Amino acid sequence: MISAETITRTLEELSVNSPAQAQAVVKEMSKEQPVILAYLLASGKNEGLDEDEAQTLLYAGIAV
Repeated sequence: MISAETITRTLEELSVNSPAQAQAVVKEMSKEQPVILAYLLASGKNEGLDEDEAQTLLYAGIAV
């Protein structure tokens, strides 16, 4: 189980990333967890979310 503290710490680390660093995190995830990344990206589109909501879903999924 992932603790709330781990998620909070990860969110804090991600929040200070530059756009280039955020892109690097997504690239790393595409190598390490491609199925999860694909799911997160598809979910935003399939659920009719607007771009901000889809990005929030992706951000939360990466943090978890």
